[in-house]
Amino acid sequence: ALAKFKSRAVLTGHQAYLQRGRDFWNTFSASPSQVSERIMQFIYVQYAHLGCIRDSADLCTAYLFGKLRPEERLGVIVPQEYTPAPCPTTGMPRYFVIDGSIYGHPSSDRRYTETRNAFLLGSDFSTLGWTSHKCRGDSCIFVLHHRQPGKMKSGQCDRLWLSVHTDDI
Repeated sequence: ALAKFKSRAVLTGHQAYLQRGRDFWNTFSASPSQVSERIMQFIYVQYAHLGCIRDSADLCTAYLFGKLRPEERLGVIVPQEYTPAPCPTTGMPRYFVIDGSIYGHPSSDRRYTETRNAFLLGSDFSTLGWTSHKCRGDSCIFVLHHRQPGKMKSGQCDRLWLSVHTDDI
């Protein structure tokens, strides 16, 4: 029996149609070093007796939150069954332009990483009462502090360490 309907928009086609330097430029997105991960494990073990909790999360559809730069936008043809009627004035087929990230686009990972970092380090996040900064030695480790730890509920932490692997925290 079918439990639920689920779909994901994915960019498909021959890889020759997406060329570095024409359709995308930078695809690299950093991940924490092995040394950083060992230090994070040490912090957890060292402070576990004080109630330090280790948790992880996967951000679903994270890549879709990034915005492509104007030069990375793609004109696409949708599948035949979804193609709208031709333009009534010219009779030409209609095309769509993808301006947001989509699975399969080489820059999606990088653009999401930029969006995530801007949120964690920007004013939107600080309005929630937190300040954050990247570690000097590893740009994938973030340290977050609550500005008013006295206002935290009993048992809540006023400091967080985030080890970020693109869409896994």
